[in-house]
Amino acid sequence: MTHANAFPLNAWYAAAWSHEVEHELAARRICDQDVVLYRRTDGQVTALEDACWHRLLPLSMGRLEGDQVICGYHGLVFNSAGRCTYMPAQKTINPSACVRSYPVAVESVQRAMAVPPCGGPGVAWAARPGGRDALR
Repeated sequence: MTHANAFPLNAWYAAAWSHEVEHELAARRICDQDVVLYRRTDGQVTALEDACWHRLLPLSMGRLEGDQVICGYHGLVFNSAGRCTYMPAQKTINPSACVRSYPVAVESVQRAMAVPPCGGPGVAWAARPGGRDALR
């Protein structure tokens, strides 16, 4: 297997326990891909590619304002779908200005959440001995 194909990409991978993701930026590395996670004000979890569209600075080094991520380099603003909503000093936004967003499955506040790097068929949950749930 080459490095680029080191992980099956049509699958779900555990990203964090639900209680670990709050209304702040949390960097994770999943299948050699950098992802930033955060909980929106409505309680839903967002997972975005952790690299700004403009200069690839990790978005996790920026800040969260409401439900939008502000890049720490030039101040580009990305919504929870990964679409750029503001470019400083520009009246129009380049339509290609976006970062990848990933689907997230969260079963409950006591369970793990999963992110599929290329989309996936779904996530299967199984109870572990001791009452904690885990991905299978």
